Amino acid sequence: MKRFLLLLTFAFCSAFIFAESLIDEKFGYSMDLPEGYILDSSSDDGLMFLFTHPSMPVNLILRIYKNTDPLAAQKTALGKLGASFETDTFMWGTKECSASTFTMTLDDHYEGLSFSSPLQDSETSLVTIAYVKQANYTKASQFMMSMLNSLSVDEETENLPGILISYLFPSEGSEKIKLEIGGKSITTTIDKCDVEANQFVVDMEFGCFTHYASHKLWKEAWQRYYKLVYRDTKARLYTVSKDIYKGLGIKNKTDYANAILSWTQGFEYKRDNKKNSSSDFTPVMAVLKGEGNDCDSRSMLVSALLNIAGFDSVMIISREYSHAMVGLNLTAPGQTFSFNEKNYLYGETTAPVTFGMVAKTQSDFSKWIVVDVENQINQEN
Repeated sequence: MKRFLLLLTFAFCSAFIFAESLIDEKFGYSMDLPEGYILDSSSDDGLMFLFTHPSMPVNLILRIYKNTDPLAAQKTALGKLGASFETDTFMWGTKECSASTFTMTLDDHYEGLSFSSPLQDSETSLVTIAYVKQANYTKASQFMMSMLNSLSVDEETENLPGILISYLFPSEGSEKIKLEIGGKSITTTIDKCDVEANQFVVDMEFGCFTHYASHKLWKEAWQRYYKLVYRDTKARLYTVSKDIYKGLGIKNKTDYANAILSWTQGFEYKRDNKKNSSSDFTPVMAVLKGEGNDCDSRSMLVSALLNIAGFDSVMIISREYSHAMVGLNLTAPGQTFSFNEKNYLYGETTAPVTFGMVAKTQSDFSKWIVVDVENQINQEN
């Protein structure tokens, strides 16, 4: 199968913890499903689960196979559905996985995407299968891709781009970039595919989010949008963060955090006019190359760099203020907001102020939504 083919109320059972995220404690994998999915049915042996959505016609099957490699497991699962399919293998970090596009006939004609990955014990494979009626495939494709790409199977994959993006955008080698931070010139590297891949994730997640524009769960869907873009972004910034930390040579945590914040405050505000995208979010990897920026991409950049460096940072977003900022859990003077029984300093990326300073016109915390970017399960404000 060619890679370009992929471009085109909660229920409980013994295996799962179900919030906005799905976590299988027994086998160690998790998915951040779009809001509103329910567990429709499961097999008696606890190895197969069907999830459905009341308003989106996209079904999800999770099938676990013991003592079976991912490719064989995927072929078996799709074969039992009577599907016609093409498969391909690829590396997701250190794991050899498989990908498939398929069609099948049940009560109607269906089309879908599937991925298969080894789980933690390496002898057990998880097959994820998303499918929709062929007439709805184009409309639902980003929704399906977002759902499948949210999979993590262990600590390694939690810190990698998602399985679908890793398949579509394999590494193309390093590209040097130069950053000017605090009067110091810092040379670092990103992957040659990072900007394009990061843009793809932004568009994919925005396409999924738009299905919730008038939905009662719009807030949760908005949080999920930023969380999944953040996951891809952070995974691409480890080398950048390491080189910045070494290049700045600042040991004091407060000074280091303010140096990162000050750097982004100095960006020339501009939209990326070169991109052909339905979202107005500038991908962070494009920001690093000077191709545009905005308040939410700046805030995501600061949050990711600080979290990689060992800080505790969140994003906050506001529909009323049309703005985004950073929250930093750090003992220092300044104005804070409370979240998850911790206090976070406000971090404004568009004005020359330190952490803990926020304009009075934007200080009403009831108008802010916290995006807990590092937590697998979304939390309520």
